[in-house]
Amino acid sequence: MKLLSYLFLINFLFLFACNAPTSDPTVEINGVTAELPDDQKDIDNKIFRMAVSDKSPRACFKDVDFAEADMDMTDAPEDSETIAAGSYRIMIAVDGSGSMGAQFGGKTKAEAAREATLAFLSEVNDATEVGLIAFGHKGSNEPAGKSASCDGTEIIRPVGKINRDALKTDINRIKPTGYTPLAAAIQTAADQMQPSENEGDQMIWVVSDGKETCGGDPVKTAREVNQGSLKLVVNIVGFDLQADDREQLKAVAAAGGGEFMEVTEDKVSAVERLRWSNANRFAALRESNKTIFDNLRKSNDAVFTAIDCTVHLVREERESLQTYFRKNSPLQGADKEEYDEARRLLRARHDKIRDFRTKYKKDIRDDRKEIHEETQQKKDEIFEETEREDEQN
Repeated sequence: MKLLSYLFLINFLFLFACNAPTSDPTVEINGVTAELPDDQKDIDNKIFRMAVSDKSPRACFKDVDFAEADMDMTDAPEDSETIAAGSYRIMIAVDGSGSMGAQFGGKTKAEAAREATLAFLSEVNDATEVGLIAFGHKGSNEPAGKSASCDGTEIIRPVGKINRDALKTDINRIKPTGYTPLAAAIQTAADQMQPSENEGDQMIWVVSDGKETCGGDPVKTAREVNQGSLKLVVNIVGFDLQADDREQLKAVAAAGGGEFMEVTEDKVSAVERLRWSNANRFAALRESNKTIFDNLRKSNDAVFTAIDCTVHLVREERESLQTYFRKNSPLQGADKEEYDEARRLLRARHDKIRDFRTKYKKDIRDDRKEIHEETQQKKDEIFEETEREDEQN
């Protein structure tokens, strides 16, 4: 693999043929092996030597040491890393619809949801900003109270430095009441976020027991906030779902680039597995995005530097030759012949610089693509393994 060449920084191979002063050294930079002119000050043409820059074209090209993603799964839930450790902002959206008052494993769904949310918060990194939204907690679950309920999505606590005690108090105040404005809750969370370059920096956790009942389109909303400038990840924790509710919530999580986990009455312990599996999934997502972005920045920097540097070098040498011509015109006889030869030599020199630059750009982008594909594969493997673990447990 060409990446092995990155272990060796700019390995130049000078292969001058005997008695051939116009030949160029073959060099290897970033896996590209081709002729690249040096200073060529030994060429027997004083006009050409005058025009050639003191700066070597080699200085325009650099080896790029692409990073490879370091993604490993933790072994068990109790050994899991802090969940969402790489995320900067998290908004928790708690369902306060009337159905959350139904019994669930000896307690109400609302009580189970509070426990799950508080368990989640105990695993969140202290440096992470966290906010809280309640939806469906106003009006009533009767037709007369629908409008107030559907319009009642509320930011209980704006995104900011995590305060677990305050969040616990706020969560305990959310009582099962009305309908389920899920799309509005997702959009309200998105309005609290900032544009981001990396998917996984910002996420919303929706804790709910049912689908949208206020006429919104949560799948569309989740897709828009995930694919737009926010790159917001939408995760769903569902409680004791009916079949049609389950399908919609799965679709919302998929559209939002996130994960879906259902907690059933006979599987309350799934919350612990949720913490573990998502710690792995989002650590992988965060690391893969970081690797891809860093490598893109490195490759773009190298390519742009090479283009800018060589363009300026070629322009400088052309201007030097043109300046000589203007100062010494009209050229005649041997001077004219030497000038014409200098032009040919300079044109050949510049063609080789451009050819090398073209190969260099292609090699840089091919290697970045190769690392990108390997990184995506590693991430997909971790996602698939955590899914298998979830199914088995």
